[in-house]
Amino acid sequence: MIADPPAGADPELQRLHQYLQALAAADWTDPTGPIRLAADLTPEEVRSVPIVHNTRVFLRAAGGLGGAATTATGNLNRAFVKQVWGDLMIHPLCRETTLRHCKVINELDVWPLHLARTLAELGRLVIRRKRRFIPSRLGRALTPEDQAGILYRHLFITYFRKMDLRYAARWRDVPEIQPTMAIVLWRLAAVANDWVPVEGLAPIILPPPILPFLHQAMVSPFDTEETIIASYVLNPLLGFDLIEPDRKSDWPMIEEKDRIRVTPLFRRFLSFAPFDLSGEPPPDSYGFAA
Repeated sequence: MIADPPAGADPELQRLHQYLQALAAADWTDPTGPIRLAADLTPEEVRSVPIVHNTRVFLRAAGGLGGAATTATGNLNRAFVKQVWGDLMIHPLCRETTLRHCKVINELDVWPLHLARTLAELGRLVIRRKRRFIPSRLGRALTPEDQAGILYRHLFITYFRKMDLRYAARWRDVPEIQPTMAIVLWRLAAVANDWVPVEGLAPIILPPPILPFLHQAMVSPFDTEETIIASYVLNPLLGFDLIEPDRKSDWPMIEEKDRIRVTPLFRRFLSFAPFDLSGEPPPDSYGFAA
């Protein structure tokens, strides 16, 4: 959702609008498109990324004898959850909290596993057969460790392009954010090479036409721009090891008082078609906050 430039706008500003429109409409699988995702990540570069590790745990276990059994509602059954529980990469505080509050552990009690299963299903890494998940041909091909970099790219595209971000955000309903994610990532690349506060970050990285929708979703006195942008953008990028936090607490999710910056993996994995202004105005003239 990128507005057309005002009538009679400076040619430089018109070019910027065209660039942003191209980012919003980009094919993320195109290596020469406006947003470019590296296809040559090594296993060493993504070995510690939770979402990759947990998806591989799920695929390996589902590839065992008989596949991964599900309940009548389609979730993984408790026996399977128990089987993989010790192998999953889960923040210690979340693991402790789950064990303390859950007498029995279901799939929906273990968000990292549920997310891995959801992405595997959306990304066609598994198929359902007779109330079981079985790895597809693609899933079997991407399970080995030497394919971890390709799996990472596949999961990233599945998360941000195929999954409805509202499902994972679960905070407030702002569907307008998702179509502009390439622009958001482009802005993060520009402004978050060094530590930046989460407080006040939304107007800096969200295209200005999206901000009113975010504000409309703030229906509670406790709603803030920061909690919504964290759930839609920052926490998912944290799960892909694309940002790192400077935390004010032990809580595993990004909070309003934290600072963030992009990681070396962000700069390695994400790049963008060049956009060079021959003069003024700078990109902030589109309306991004300084």
